[in-house]
Amino acid sequence: YQQMPDADQALQQLEAKAGDPKSSPILSLVLATVYERQQKVDQAINLYNSLLARNLFASLARNNLAYLMAEHQPTADNLARAQKLSAETLEDNPEEPSFLDTMGWILCKQEKYAQAKTYLEKASEHAPNQPAMLYHLAWCEAKLGETAAARATLQKALDSKTKFKEQDAAQKLLDSLPPGGK
Repeated sequence: YQQMPDADQALQQLEAKAGDPKSSPILSLVLATVYERQQKVDQAINLYNSLLARNLFASLARNNLAYLMAEHQPTADNLARAQKLSAETLEDNPEEPSFLDTMGWILCKQEKYAQAKTYLEKASEHAPNQPAMLYHLAWCEAKLGETAAARATLQKALDSKTKFKEQDAAQKLLDSLPPGGK
């Protein structure tokens, strides 16, 4: 589908296939990730909820759903649910960097920065070249007043050859940090 020249037509075909009860459920997972990339958050959330209701791809669906809720719908109830989903995912996959990052980011959204930092540091240790994870860690460090650490972490993220969606936010945060600091 990604290699089709007409992206809209490819999306329509993927939606039709994913909606067919006889099709492989992996198509729903693929469609949810496509929706995420296209910033169709509500549709992605609905698909992840549907996958969870059917107990399909539980760890990935829980993690992605938790992240989307924390990032795009951070109400107190959604953050509580996201934290629960993330905790369940980490029970099965305690060392998975993206799952650790999700928990850390949820805790940041809940303003539990010291607790969040533990998860974000562990995620970055397991995946040291993931600039989005480094950005999350730096954001947390900045919230804790650790400006020197935040500056160094942001610089590492921005020096990465890998593009990431938070790149502009990372640069803006770096520019906003006062020189020096802890």
